[in-house]
Amino acid sequence: MNIEFEANESGIDADEYSITVRISNDENVLLFSRESEEQSKKEDWGPYFEYNDQINGEYGCIEKCTLNNTILELSLSKQLGTLQGVTGFKVALNVKPESLNELVKGLKQVFRGYESVLEVHA
Repeated sequence: MNIEFEANESGIDADEYSITVRISNDENVLLFSRESEEQSKKEDWGPYFEYNDQINGEYGCIEKCTLNNTILELSLSKQLGTLQGVTGFKVALNVKPESLNELVKGLKQVFRGYESVLEVHA
């Protein structure tokens, strides 16, 4: 079963320690996060994903992430926290073109070294 929603907000927070990409609406939040390249040299756990709360978050849980101009689709490789039966997400993107461009850049940073997981058609 997929969780489906329309996102009207997206954003990126980055500093010298990490990058976080957020896609959301009033009720749903997807977070993708990763240590910065410099921090990854010390210890790298890979991409982190979370839905609405840390209890529904995990490192290395994304099987495939596909992004185009209007939709982000995500397949999970394992169950997250309280999301029993959820195998993925389908998010309609209702964001400005410049936000979409930032989203693409941010996801590419989060999935660096895991390019086979991320598919971009935007």
